[in-house]
Amino acid sequence: MHSEGQIMRTRFIDFEGVHGSGKTACAWNLYNNLNKHGVGAEVYFEYDLDNEHVNPCNLSFYAVFKENELDYIIKKFINYKEQIISSINKYGE
Repeated sequence: MHSEGQIMRTRFIDFEGVHGSGKTACAWNLYNNLNKHGVGAEVYFEYDLDNEHVNPCNLSFYAVFKENELDYIIKKFINYKEQIISSINKYGE
């Protein structure tokens, strides 16, 4: 609870990167260091969006690709082809 006139200073830090780049390790290192220095912190993961009322990571993002870029992604991640195709909205046709 904050008394009148007291400012709550909250920060949201987002780690982005490809699979295996160390996002989780960075998040936990930051969390541990902040707590060690008396700064309260919480860690949320994008894949834990079931609790949207407590998870500030519940954000929608869009990516825009040229047709050849999308074809490359689908070929590279062929195991996810159906999932990728089902989430595509085409514009400009």
